[in-house]
Amino acid sequence: MKDITIKLSATPSDEGFDMLAITAGEAKGHGITFSDAVLREAMSLYEAKPVFIDHAHMFDSPSVRNLAGTLQAVSWNDEQHGIQAKLIASGPAADVLLSVRDSARTNPSIMDTVGFSTVLNVKLNQKGEVLKIVRVKSVDVVIDPARGGKFLSANKPLTKGGQMKKKVQVEVTDPETLETSLVEGTLTAEPSLQEQEIEANQLVVAQLLGETQRQQELDTQLQQSRKTLIAMSEHLLNAGLSTSRLPELTQKRIRKQFSGRTFEAVELSGAISEAREEITALTSADNVQGPGRIGSMYNVVEDFALAVADMFGVPREPGQEGRKVHKLDGMRQAYLMATGDQYFMGGFYPEFSLVTANFPGIVANVQNKLLIDAWKDFLPSYGWWEKIVTVEHFTNLKTATWVRTGTVASLPSVAERGEYTELAIGDIKETSDFTKYGGYIPLTLEAVINDDLRAFRRMPSELALAGMRNISEQVAAIFTQAAGAGPTMTDGGALFNSTAQTTAGGHINLLTTALGTDYTAWNAVALAMFKKKLMVKNAAGYYGTGKPQALKPSICLVPADLITAAEALFVPRWEAQAQNVPATASVRWGGRVDPVAVPEWTDATDWAAVIDPKLRSGVMLGEIFGVKPQIFSASSEIDPAMFANDESRLKVRQFVTVGVADDLPLHKSNVGG
Repeated sequence: MKDITIKLSATPSDEGFDMLAITAGEAKGHGITFSDAVLREAMSLYEAKPVFIDHAHMFDSPSVRNLAGTLQAVSWNDEQHGIQAKLIASGPAADVLLSVRDSARTNPSIMDTVGFSTVLNVKLNQKGEVLKIVRVKSVDVVIDPARGGKFLSANKPLTKGGQMKKKVQVEVTDPETLETSLVEGTLTAEPSLQEQEIEANQLVVAQLLGETQRQQELDTQLQQSRKTLIAMSEHLLNAGLSTSRLPELTQKRIRKQFSGRTFEAVELSGAISEAREEITALTSADNVQGPGRIGSMYNVVEDFALAVADMFGVPREPGQEGRKVHKLDGMRQAYLMATGDQYFMGGFYPEFSLVTANFPGIVANVQNKLLIDAWKDFLPSYGWWEKIVTVEHFTNLKTATWVRTGTVASLPSVAERGEYTELAIGDIKETSDFTKYGGYIPLTLEAVINDDLRAFRRMPSELALAGMRNISEQVAAIFTQAAGAGPTMTDGGALFNSTAQTTAGGHINLLTTALGTDYTAWNAVALAMFKKKLMVKNAAGYYGTGKPQALKPSICLVPADLITAAEALFVPRWEAQAQNVPATASVRWGGRVDPVAVPEWTDATDWAAVIDPKLRSGVMLGEIFGVKPQIFSASSEIDPAMFANDESRLKVRQFVTVGVADDLPLHKSNVGG
């Protein structure tokens, strides 16, 4: 057995040739180290990756003209401690790749100098050890690669009509027959007739199908589409980095990672988030080495959030009363401490910030607490509707259904050994739809620079009032819509009508008598509501057959014009105790009826009576996140509003629905008509 160098003429093959993409060890010139475990985990990232001749320049994208092939059949090479793959030569620069490969096979100096270098993104620790390969962009043919990429010895040819020199072992049985070839050191093997015939057939078929022209057209279309997508991605990259609140050096690294290629917005957002986490970890107090010292007064987000709450005057929660935090002088100081934005560019600068915190989010949380306090303050003046509505919680935004279940008219007698008869009982379903209300509050840089704390303190109060008046308006409209007749019910009748209950849709709960200065009108309404029959079933033969509800109203709704008259009737008044005079108001209704002024009612004479909703529900209020408005922080690392408008937006939202479940506890007096 002996080694002989053979010179072969080869046809294209889809098998490719073996190469090492990267090996474990330290990357020259970069000061980072790859381990076997990290490379093994990243093997899938190398599959189908492109191979270019030379790296692209810092500010350029890889050129299609330099495309030389792709990687396939990625595997692990135990001997070399690296990632091995099949390199399939293809593209405009395939000939250059194969030429370099052939030269490397015959010239040891080229073999030592030329190799493969991976363009990738990694996650590092402070020691320069690669924790994870995040993304592989390409594996390029370069001079003096940083980390072990090279041609392997067992290479196969891919050049059409080209030559390959390969050492093989053959058994020499007759040395004299090889004498001439041994002198030259090569043997020449021409393609077989079968190989020539296959090659000729392939060429004819390609010509008949116009494969070459079709492929060129497809390549042109793909290049145009790629240019468009790259331009769109570049625009997204510029917008994202400009508002990323990252240091300039980190932005340059991310720009290099994403420039010249297409990507999804979520990929960019993820890279920015990872960069922020990395910077936070590297700059935290835990990483400070050397003599003990105070790294920052605000070493936890909770302290900063509590200081902001104190600045806004929010009462502390139980357990936090004695916690000591540094007092903030105003919005400007709080903003600078949280963002490090010394020049008010609208960004986040961790190298200058003293606490890593979401400033708009903390402000939104504080304003929610202020809104809750303001809501309580406004209830006595604008929360009149709480006295007449029944609040129900929902878990979705589907149409709210208010079910009124029928009652049993009377229990029939049952004879000894007699059969029980079915009791007629039904229900009526009233519905109403949820509506979303809201808007946003701008947390502007101007307000921060001017330290306008009073404006931010005032916002929650205004929002609480707006949300409360929103509900007030909808509840008041139940009594005034359709010229005072109210909404149409499922039984076909208007909420307020004077039709007898023995008729379908009859509610007999509408009069035209003025409230007056005595109890005549109120007594008539109270008696009518007491006698009103409970529903048995919404069907012929059952209208008005129920028993009296036997409840009297305890709430009198009036416009502002009648509140004085209503209070004179229903609020007990006594003369001075020194005179020892008995109460002047009637003992029958004084103190037993609550007179309530409805702010939205404009008719000066109409009024209404309502039974306590604890006894019977009439007006319904549905909520999914609570009846109070909610304030959210709408900011993020790539918030376009901060970049375009110098503002972080605090979103305000309220989901509610108002409807009627039953006409029995409601009565209206439309005096004007």
